[in-house]
Amino acid sequence: MKPPKAIEDGRYIQVSFTGKPSELKPYIQDAENHAKVIITKGKADHVSIKPYEDVKTKYRKYLSAILPEEWIEVTNTFNNMYQYKVALSNENIKRAVDREVSNQMNNQMFLGLEQDTSQLSSDKVLSNDENKALQKKYLGYYSYKELKRPFNADYTFYIFKFDYSYSMFTVAGMAVSPEQTRVIYFLHTTQ
Repeated sequence: MKPPKAIEDGRYIQVSFTGKPSELKPYIQDAENHAKVIITKGKADHVSIKPYEDVKTKYRKYLSAILPEEWIEVTNTFNNMYQYKVALSNENIKRAVDREVSNQMNNQMFLGLEQDTSQLSSDKVLSNDENKALQKKYLGYYSYKELKRPFNADYTFYIFKFDYSYSMFTVAGMAVSPEQTRVIYFLHTTQ
């Protein structure tokens, strides 16, 4: 089983992990035992909820509107540090030029060095090892590429809790891929 990856973004918290269906079966069974609602993403378009029983109908929301629309896959590929590397080297050139200019200010010497902006292309990609080394050196942590993936209609959602406060719906639950090889726990808030 792959280790869990956690993503937090203001109104959304996600922890996901993958494994064989037999490895994930205990998580799915536990979710079945504790869920208030079990529904596929495709059927969530036809189910509406109210924040409270005695609330007017205009405050109803379709379940699909408060469930997360996408999940985030964290890859094993390091984020590209090429532009950061170029910016650092250009900053070092600028410092060297500034030093040289200040040293020779009395001579009124002009240096015709320009920053090479052609290197700032985002198309250039460093190797994973180069990115790892630069991240460790300059960031102090590793930053991996994240890909947003939509939940398709066949994902099953196990909803543990709904909450409504200050015109915001919050839902806590778990989503399971159709193949039952990915489990995504989430806390999602929406208006």
